[in-house]
Amino acid sequence: MADHLGRCRARPADKLARLVTLSSTAFDDVLPRILAAVDTILSTQPGSQALDGEDNGVLRQELAGILTRALAAADGVLGAEMDYDTATAAVVLGRAAPAEIAQILVDRTLRAALPVIPFPWRELLLQALPEQREPLAIAYQEGIQPHLGSVPVQTEIAALDVLDVLGRDSPRWATLIRSWAAGNTADRARAAIAIRHRWQDPMWRELVPGLLDAGISEQSVTGLRQGILPYNDAVDAVGLAMRLNSLQPLLSDPRCVVRQFADEASQDLRIFLTVFRDRGN
Repeated sequence: MADHLGRCRARPADKLARLVTLSSTAFDDVLPRILAAVDTILSTQPGSQALDGEDNGVLRQELAGILTRALAAADGVLGAEMDYDTATAAVVLGRAAPAEIAQILVDRTLRAALPVIPFPWRELLLQALPEQREPLAIAYQEGIQPHLGSVPVQTEIAALDVLDVLGRDSPRWATLIRSWAAGNTADRARAAIAIRHRWQDPMWRELVPGLLDAGISEQSVTGLRQGILPYNDAVDAVGLAMRLNSLQPLLSDPRCVVRQFADEASQDLRIFLTVFRDRGN
């Protein structure tokens, strides 16, 4: 039934409404097929505008509810990963209903769901153009911003990681990070968290020396140093060499605090490199 609705000639909004009705009696394991049909409809030219306007607010909420159920079902199974159909539907819904999907992400952030953005969805988002992610990024920022500074540290880190995924390579996100880097102590801590894994980005080399010189907490310094280490990434000798190379400008910086950071991070990376080479022998 869901497959038929995804391809029949009825009006896109009518097909989406029927999928919502179908989902209300469907078991959780059927939701990915329903979401695949949602993806099919919204990915067409007529379908891409099917959720526009205030009149479709209820339909947007109902479709977001299906995604919420699918995410909760995956969260509830140990070792389960979001399936591809759900991930593709999440991406297209993020474009068609950014406020509603952003609210899902805000809710997951505040209740410490891990990961906030499941891996398949995250990878598809990062493959998209920055302008395709921007409506969702703006809506998420507006939803999470009032909570920053009043939530536990790990929740704030999770929120900034979500913002990095949604805003990656966009001028708006770069401007926000630079404004934090030029701000007070709390703002500088946010900037350090936001860029800690972005050692390949020119903005990392631009902002890190200034953050260190202006003064950030030891926790923030440690976060920057750990961000360049390959704890969670598959890496080879070339990848380690690239990380070391990103530190070279900092090693010759006139400011002692910057050189010290780069030297300590370089030492940590050389330990990884030694272990990697020993394993290869």
